[in-house]
Amino acid sequence: MRYLVIGLESGATRILSKMIAFNLGLTKEVDDWDGYDIINDDNNLVCHKSLPHGVENNFIDFDFANTFDYVVLSTRDWNCSLISKVEKHEHNIIEAYNQHMTGISIIKDILNRHKSVYVFSPETAFLLQESYTLPLLKSLQITKPKHVRFENTNRKYIKELGLWYI
Repeated sequence: MRYLVIGLESGATRILSKMIAFNLGLTKEVDDWDGYDIINDDNNLVCHKSLPHGVENNFIDFDFANTFDYVVLSTRDWNCSLISKVEKHEHNIIEAYNQHMTGISIIKDILNRHKSVYVFSPETAFLLQESYTLPLLKSLQITKPKHVRFENTNRKYIKELGLWYI
């Protein structure tokens, strides 16, 4: 099977890609692959593409997505994703915002047209853990799914609220 993992840049796509690859047996441990680009064997392929991917304005389109059996979309909290993007990838807030908006347009097109899209939320994975991740993996035709523990990656963005201990 061919799996495409997409989402806005800084949207938890890498950990999702790593979890799928691990569950397909493409890696022995979750962190054996850095989660970038492609990992495959004779039976399965996992492709990670942030929107944009790698360099400024490097976006995929529906035709690319349509070459995959499954598209798995990671949807992290908009504010945390944008703040993280500005800190790590695109320091100009206006350009980061515009890239996110382009990414959203592409995501909408893929959601509306691809036959097998699954939506993943890292916040929900943190809250519900295996009760959420295992059914998702089963939906992706992974017969013996293994849970990967999710942390609260948004913690540092909400510590001003006095909730730093969550």
